[in-house]
Amino acid sequence: MRWGAVLAMVLAGTGAFAGPEVGTLSGPVVGQTVGAVDSFLGIPYAAPPVGDLRWMAPQPVAAWETPRAAVTYGPDCAQLPDPSDAAPTGTTPSEDCLYLNIWRPVGNPENLPVLLWIHGGGYVNGGASPMVYDGAALAEQGIIVVSLNYRLGRFGFFHHPELAAETGNFALLDMLAGLGWVHRNIAAFGGDPQRLTIWGESAGGDAVLKLMAMPQAEGLFQQAVVMSGGGRAPLLGGLTIEQAQAAGVRFAEGQGISGSDAMAAVRALPAEALIGQLNMSGLMNDAERMTYALGPIRDALVPAAPGDAVKTMRPIPLMIGTTGDDLPVHLPPLDNPFALFGPAAETAKAAYLEDGFTDPKALLFAIGADRTMQEPARHFARALAARGAPVWLYRFDHVPTPMEGTWNGAPHASELPYFFGTLDRRFPMGLHRDDETVMRRQMRFLVNFVQKGDPGWAKVDPAKDEIMLMGRQGTAEMVADPLALRLNLIKTGEHPDE
Repeated sequence: MRWGAVLAMVLAGTGAFAGPEVGTLSGPVVGQTVGAVDSFLGIPYAAPPVGDLRWMAPQPVAAWETPRAAVTYGPDCAQLPDPSDAAPTGTTPSEDCLYLNIWRPVGNPENLPVLLWIHGGGYVNGGASPMVYDGAALAEQGIIVVSLNYRLGRFGFFHHPELAAETGNFALLDMLAGLGWVHRNIAAFGGDPQRLTIWGESAGGDAVLKLMAMPQAEGLFQQAVVMSGGGRAPLLGGLTIEQAQAAGVRFAEGQGISGSDAMAAVRALPAEALIGQLNMSGLMNDAERMTYALGPIRDALVPAAPGDAVKTMRPIPLMIGTTGDDLPVHLPPLDNPFALFGPAAETAKAAYLEDGFTDPKALLFAIGADRTMQEPARHFARALAARGAPVWLYRFDHVPTPMEGTWNGAPHASELPYFFGTLDRRFPMGLHRDDETVMRRQMRFLVNFVQKGDPGWAKVDPAKDEIMLMGRQGTAEMVADPLALRLNLIKTGEHPDE
């Protein structure tokens, strides 16, 4: 058992609370102080979504009067952990998982800007507990950091003809509920609810893009950070409500359930039955894909097709970017990878060959990453900048010393320990002082944006192909985008009407 869990049990059993105490609207919580940071972990922001509350909008948490120990993470949401995950969770997953965590500088701060983190993991894995997502180092810089869990997999995205709900996007409802909780309570922790930045990576970045377009989220945050969030085609999900309902019926029938009382029977299934083999690797399993909505559903909560959502997004300050060797979710056809470029296929072939992509697999991945991540990031940056939003675009391609010779560039999610200030958690050995210099710089970019609304480099000009390139040798400079030709060809080939 972890020492934090032992401490929580002792505190809960004896009433001996020595840490900082804060009164929330639900009840008092007592955290702990380590160095220059107070932390409050495992605070429930909604009732456990179990039993009859499975596939219901999050409900208010029951209030408490006795101070509640907030010294350990709440359980991450029910999932089948993926062995390949570079940010493994630190708890035993559970359906009872709607918890959030808060870090603040010591000293009873007031009116500090707030940064709320939404984790990635393909909407099927992940949580707030991984060591690399510890918010303490960022909080030391004079901001308040919040992280939260949200329902995953079939718990978070599910529909069925017998489900009386306007939306099957329960994970997104959880995020809205968490944002609402923070908006109502963060002042008690010293935060300013009118200076709240939401930050997400991968599926979390995709969620941030969706929250920016939701009327229900208006007023709950003022700025956004999107890291490798895709957004042109569905990063994950994108089914219509009818398609999601059909997937729900197939799932129920696979469990031997049908008829007018199907929902009661599905709600009674054990969590393990809903999880099945569904994780980031399992998303490639046809049996799982046919019985799962795959992520956000196009319904009353998310009505627009992914590529159209930019038209309804609030033009708020946005910092958006990718990694140099990002995730190629949308691969081109193996037998004709240049077909998507149409008449410009030969030009595209020459462009990728000039960039060194002679290996067929590497070529597929490069085109896939350009389609999935690089061109969409530029598209959203330009489109929102054209509507008057201040936008900052970057690409992170630094390779840490322990991975030199192994990584060809910065892979998906590799930037996160730099921005969180937790690089030593990801690489306990082998780091060079240059890696730490890059980490401090990335933290400063993020904190600048949270505090001042400007990370510290030039804003996007829609008429120019410029980007902040955070290079492999630790450099960070505004340059003409070296991928501009490739991304222009992607745009022309796949979005010719723009």
